[in-house]
Amino acid sequence: MSLYEIFEDEKEGMIEAIYSYFELLSDYSTTTSFVLVEGKDDSEIYKRFIDYEVSSDIIFVNGRENVEGAFPVPDKYQQRSLGIIDLDFDYAIPNKNYPDGIIVLETHDLETFILSSPAFVSLLEAYGDSQLIASFEIQQGCSVIQRILRSGKSIGILRLIDYIRKNNGLPGMNFKNLPFEQFIDHNSLMVDIVKLIEFVKRNTNHHEIHSLNPQIIKKQIEELDTHYLDEWVVCQGHDLIEIFTVGLQFIFGYPREYSRKKVQNKLKSFEICRPEHIVGRRFHQNLLQWEQEHVPYKVLLESLR
Repeated sequence: MSLYEIFEDEKEGMIEAIYSYFELLSDYSTTTSFVLVEGKDDSEIYKRFIDYEVSSDIIFVNGRENVEGAFPVPDKYQQRSLGIIDLDFDYAIPNKNYPDGIIVLETHDLETFILSSPAFVSLLEAYGDSQLIASFEIQQGCSVIQRILRSGKSIGILRLIDYIRKNNGLPGMNFKNLPFEQFIDHNSLMVDIVKLIEFVKRNTNHHEIHSLNPQIIKKQIEELDTHYLDEWVVCQGHDLIEIFTVGLQFIFGYPREYSRKKVQNKLKSFEICRPEHIVGRRFHQNLLQWEQEHVPYKVLLESLR
């Protein structure tokens, strides 16, 4: 019936710490469900859909690996325990299996899940100048959201290449604190892929990454782009927000200061991220099915049943 954060116990380890917390919470209530999510930011969003005040305890456990690692849970907690994780790069793993009790988002991460709902349009209306938006869409022949997804997908494919490299024991790339405004065009919001690759190389402290040929990587991106068609599973929410922020700053925003953090906070606000936005989606259907299979335990807000 609340929000909890679990920290790793040096003696027990994280998974045992989770089970110990289940035991502690069971002393207070035998009727609430345990919902494990990846992090604190995630829990703030899931509060929009999950009834943490009455029927559920939302527990954030510092990482997807800890959610997955906790399942299957011990038998005495099995009926009341649920884990929610991002899809991440699982879209590129054939026949990926998950432990019982895990629900996976249908988009890359929680931010893309929200943005793939009417929330993206609401966010655009909240921050964008309608006349400038219309002008951009006429000039570019596509909607603002379509263009952001197009550019975000190229970055997402580069991230996928990096994921594949690391899984094969090769050094990874550093995507932290990239200057999006320097490789996203200020008129079209198109990404300059070669510039993006050069900035990632410069951002990564490893000689093997420095030696990568941008043209070869660009060709790999173009080939993979035709293989993975769903932008919402390829794009990372972080990248979409960054591109959107560039658009606000240089194309269709009101004359004011914008930051990714400010836009992210707005996206999480109740006026933008609405409970009804999940109705009918696979995530909603999976939660309803979980409730049907785990009577009497519930997780959803009453209005979403």
